[in-house]
Amino acid sequence: DPATAVRKIEAGSRHLVLSGANFMEPVPGTRRPLLSLRRLQDPAERLRGVRHNLHVMMLAHPDNIDPLALHLYALDTARRKLPRVSFSGFSSLRRDLPHARLQGRLTVISGADDQVIGYAQHGQAEALRALRPEAEYHALEGGGHWVMYEVAGRYNRSLLRALGA
Repeated sequence: DPATAVRKIEAGSRHLVLSGANFMEPVPGTRRPLLSLRRLQDPAERLRGVRHNLHVMMLAHPDNIDPLALHLYALDTARRKLPRVSFSGFSSLRRDLPHARLQGRLTVISGADDQVIGYAQHGQAEALRALRPEAEYHALEGGGHWVMYEVAGRYNRSLLRALGA
């Protein structure tokens, strides 16, 4: 939860890097519905459901759904104890981000095709700068909500630059 992270920032924090954070009201109708995996008992059907949900939520491009991504997402969904709820960190980020005490930079790295935040990268960048004018926003082409997985090399390079490494 990015808003929780923002609230925990202390004055000694040098840099904050957020990924997949939402700075705008969600755009209705931009996301396809998820399949309920609880009802899918047949392993092949469940795998198709996991693949569908992974594409809807995390990976923008179906060619990037590999066995590791399927495995990680299946583990995540199987271990979830709470019911899935519609979540947007929008209101808490808008409330807390302007007050975060940073000694260094704030950088946001998102996938340009992030389906969770509604593909609205230009609007996201503007909304972030309205909260923190000094912030940097990077939208990586070819990346979805799991931008760090889908375009790992470019994400890692962006992250290292943001951290000054």
